[in-house]
Amino acid sequence: MNKKTDSFPRITEEELNNLKSRIGVKISRDPEPWCFEATRDNIRHYAHGIGDDNPLWCEPDYAAKTKYNSIIALPSFLFSTSRIASGYVGGLPGIHAMWAGANWKWHLPVFRNDEISTESYLKDLVEHQTQFAGRAIQQIYHVDFFNQAGELNFLFLRFEFKWSKKIDKSELTFKKRFSPLFLDSSFLSISTAITFAFLANVLGTPPVILVSKRLPRHNTRSEF
Repeated sequence: MNKKTDSFPRITEEELNNLKSRIGVKISRDPEPWCFEATRDNIRHYAHGIGDDNPLWCEPDYAAKTKYNSIIALPSFLFSTSRIASGYVGGLPGIHAMWAGANWKWHLPVFRNDEISTESYLKDLVEHQTQFAGRAIQQIYHVDFFNQAGELNFLFLRFEFKWSKKIDKSELTFKKRFSPLFLDSSFLSISTAITFAFLANVLGTPPVILVSKRLPRHNTRSEF
């Protein structure tokens, strides 16, 4: 019986040339974003979702006393207003994609109730030879963010890598699993809990299940 070999899709010249033809061409219809407007609730929900309780994003009374005279959106909120910025890619169907980074250039803050629109296009393709997966293609997307007055808020470049998997499925191995370790998270600091989770998921130590009888109350106030 012949040894089963890699059956994953490969990067082909035809598909790569197809993708190259999109360079510099405006994406006519971006996928619908999570948020179209920077409402008070959208900003607050996003900020709390990533654990950023800066009152400049969340507390109108506090923000009214700052130079902005209003709450503003935290910079990374713009990820919620563009699917292209937050990870959508086109071309090379079936080829594995991975986020690789981003560059932002800020022009204006995003104020409460600003309506955000975007224009995006594929800026460039860069070919790499990697030890991990052989041939890889770096896709660079350019996204401009505008407010309702047509003013440019942000300029954004996103980097994405695509490569053909070259793992032979027959050579995959699995490590022995450990019994879970139960800890009462009410006695752990956040940093300690994160350390346990890191060891469990990255270094292969016994998986940790954090159990707490009481959730800490979230405090949105910060001292500056």
